[in-house]
Amino acid sequence: MEWLPHLKIYLGKRHIFTEEEFELLNNFKHDYKKPSPIELLETFPEAAPIIQRNYKILKNKRQKAEEICGKYLSKVYKILRAETAGIPKETTNEMEKYLDKVFYYYRMEKYNHQVLQLNQLLKIMDWKRKPKNLKNITNQDITMAKQIPLSNFLETNRAGFSICPFHNDIHPSCKVYTKENRFHCFSCGADGDVIDFISKTSGLNFINSVKKLLNK
Repeated sequence: MEWLPHLKIYLGKRHIFTEEEFELLNNFKHDYKKPSPIELLETFPEAAPIIQRNYKILKNKRQKAEEICGKYLSKVYKILRAETAGIPKETTNEMEKYLDKVFYYYRMEKYNHQVLQLNQLLKIMDWKRKPKNLKNITNQDITMAKQIPLSNFLETNRAGFSICPFHNDIHPSCKVYTKENRFHCFSCGADGDVIDFISKTSGLNFINSVKKLLNK
């Protein structure tokens, strides 16, 4: 948005606004709430078989992409080690970390993000099919528990990576997806949502993990 003082208007890509219109636009607030995965599945139950099919397709694509990225990364490592003979190990370690991100993590992030989203929906579908003994927790409790940010329990760097608590992690390899409120470790493979995280770190079952998150 560009302010044109001589005309006293704001010039956008597709629209022109007066000062009064621009002020109204800035002050406008909507009460739209993004639906939770549970609400989406309840609204569109016919999407279930599509989700299952797409999950299998994406997992196969991710596996092939992992193989290709792994091969390229191995070749780059060989070149790096040949060209950096005699350079301090700390320096080469930093270079290898950078190459990991460029040739693997960044390229795989799209697939991992999509697979994690579909996996979350599949878990909800499976949970809805099974008979439950909720013992004082409701669907609303579960939805609320899933919205508690993982950042309350994991400290991340600027790239969104954290030290993984599930293995002896030296360099941050656990990616936290803030929008989906999920985590995935690229080293040990641990992943899940905030309830899974509490369950794994505290040794609690699903119900007690929800209760702990909600302080029930």
